[in-house]
Order: sequence, then structure tokens, then C-alpha cells
Amino acid sequence: MIAWFVRNHVAANLLMVSILFLGIFSLSNRIPLEVFPSFAMDRISVSVSLRGATPEDVEQGVAIRIEEAVQDLEGIEQISSRSSEGSASVSIDIDSDYNAREMLADIKARVDAINTFPADAEKPIVSLANRKREVIAVTVASIYGEKEIREFAEQVRDDLLRLSGVTQIELSGVRDYEITINIAQDKLRQYDLSINQISNAISNASSDVSAGNIKSQGGDILIRSTLPLLMMPLKKRQ
Repeated sequence: MIAWFVRNHVAANLLMVSILFLGIFSLSNRIPLEVFPSFAMDRISVSVSLRGATPEDVEQGVAIRIEEAVQDLEGIEQISSRSSEGSASVSIDIDSDYNAREMLADIKARVDAINTFPADAEKPIVSLANRKREVIAVTVASIYGEKEIREFAEQVRDDLLRLSGVTQIELSGVRDYEITINIAQDKLRQYDLSINQISNAISNASSDVSAGNIKSQGGDILIRSTLPLLMMPLKKRQ
């Protein structure tokens, strides 16, 4: 082939012009390019939250019931589940010969028909798994404390989200906010209280429970009800 082009200069020049023309045409039409393109996997995920439940309770009350509800559907290749404290996740691999989005509708119908979930279980979330990879990683470092660094990182995240073309940013490497309650020993003796009583009072007076969901065109919106912390009445020991 190379020898033929050497003997036929006109053909070689025409091929070069054609390649240049195709390149210019591609640039003018702005063909989208992605460094790490996202793509849908043939896997469907079902997630259910059950606050306060142990992994064993979540497995028995949620995960196993989801598996039993969908296992006889044609097109399912493999089912695996993961149960942890307060939540369960079931992964369903779809055979490549079947349309994953059609299977998504069938699985969602089966899961929504389950009426034996625990009363405190939230509405199941059924979705088609997507794999995404970041294009740019931004690291925030400082000599200040963890709280100040996180606040600055959140500000950087919000500023980047305002940029045109940026659609998703994930903040990682940070710990959740926590509230620390320090009680002096003399105060405990003064009011005749124990650490267990303080802990139980806080647990019983503060709760974060599901308040249902609202159906919209973009999907279901979950609503949570957060009850304020009630002060435990104190009685000074005589």
C-alpha cells in the first residue's frame, strides 16, 4: 500500500486533503469529546433505608424479601445484596441479551408491590447503575483546623458548581459533623444523674424519621421530619 502511494502522488495528496477536510468538518460540528465518558451498566440497584435496624434485621426484613420478589424474572443473571446498619442494597445483574431499561420497569413494579416491609422502612429506590469517573480532582490543604478546611472546601465546591459546564462535584475525604456534649462530674452528682440517663434522654428526645414522599415529574422526593431536641427536666438533689 505504501509503495502504491509512492508511485501515485495524486492519490496520496487526495487522501491527505480528505483527512484534513474531515477533521475540519468534525471541529465545525463540535463533536462532543469526553475524557472519562459515563455509561450505563447492565446492573440495577435497589436501596432501602431502615433507620435503627441491625444488619441482621435489615437482611431478613428487606434484602431477602427483595431477592425473593425478583428472582424469577427472566433476564436476571445474578443477584447480590449488602446489608448494613440502617440500610440494604440489592444489586441485580442483567443478561446482555435483555434491555436493562425494560428490566428496570419490571423490577420496580415487583419491588413496589412488596407489602411486607417493616413499618419504618422508607420507599425503595430502584435505579440503573451508572459508572462515572472524575475529570479533575481539586485538593484543599491548609494550616488551619479540620472545621475551617471543610468550610473552605464547601465554598470552593459551591463556586465550581456555578461555572458553566460543571454539573457534578463530590466532596470527599471529610468527616460528618458531630456534636460533643461535655458534662462535669459535679453537675451529675448535683442532679443525681448518670451518663446512661443523659444518653437515653438525648436518644429519646431527638429523632429523624421519614415523612413520606412527593411524586413529581422528575421522580419521587423523599421528605424527612426532624424533631427538635427536647430538654430533659432537671431536679436538683436535696
